[in-house]
Amino acid sequence: MRKLQIESLEQRTTLTAVGAEPAVAHDLILITHGWNSDVDTWPTEMQNRIVERLNTDAPPGREAAAVSWSETSSTLVHATPGPQTTTLWEVATFDWRASAGTFLPGSAATNAANLATQYVSQIVAANYDAVHLIAHSAGSWFIDSLVTGIENVAPTIVTQATFLDAYTPSDKANVFGTDADYAEHYVDKGFLPSTNSDLTHAVNLDLSLWGPDSSEDTLSLGVAGHSWPWQWYLATTSAPETSRWGFAVSLSYSTDGLPDEADGTVIVLGQTGDSNDDGQFDTSDLIAAFAGGKFESDEAAQWFEGDWNGDGRFDTGDLVLAFQAGTYLG
Repeated sequence: MRKLQIESLEQRTTLTAVGAEPAVAHDLILITHGWNSDVDTWPTEMQNRIVERLNTDAPPGREAAAVSWSETSSTLVHATPGPQTTTLWEVATFDWRASAGTFLPGSAATNAANLATQYVSQIVAANYDAVHLIAHSAGSWFIDSLVTGIENVAPTIVTQATFLDAYTPSDKANVFGTDADYAEHYVDKGFLPSTNSDLTHAVNLDLSLWGPDSSEDTLSLGVAGHSWPWQWYLATTSAPETSRWGFAVSLSYSTDGLPDEADGTVIVLGQTGDSNDDGQFDTSDLIAAFAGGKFESDEAAQWFEGDWNGDGRFDTGDLVLAFQAGTYLG
């Protein structure tokens, strides 16, 4: 996994010659589903939320537009930028429900990987500056294959892969994310087999503590836990208070300005109560959080003020979450 500078949405500017037509920075966010699913289940809702978020209070010239892609069409349709647009974000869903509707998940995963190869040339030809690919379960095979194809043909395109409870039989946990400039994995380590592994080449965040109760090894809880990562990520697409994780990670918030392992350190350790981002949860973090005076109040709180679970408040729930992780150093 390479590390490249990726500017945030707010930082993106386009330089043009005096008197020339404005150049358009062109980026892609693609969302796809998994085995025995389709875009109507949740990807379309995520698409709508991301478009709304990017267009709300957007700086002059920035535009986000929704497009729908499907395996039923060999041609990808694209949005047309407006006359004043200098940064166009295409937010696409990819529907592969026919190929995903197999008896075994492994067959669907193989179909997804093969499908991706059919669209590499079109995505490269669209001249994107950056692509952010988001997928659940067996759909992870689609985006990982797509990233590999893009990097092989056009390595200057910045690639970010977001895996949501990736389906990782065999050695796939050691493969996914290898070719992406930045890869992240939100995983629920519950009962469902082949969806509980950390990815070797990605930043991993275990959402198990926040999700369905996995203390009972039942199939129903396993299925619920498998859905939890996309439900959680969906919530972050429209929640500005979750500025430190989920969808907002694409903005890069580590001090070096790179969406890389440094971000993962903040995510994984920070979730446990690291208010001051020094990489550990200790007394200094509690002092910093309580100094804000917002504990159990109606005032909105930020990360450094004790809101560690992303609900916009500092209360007992944040303390429980932090101490449950077992990383408190005293």
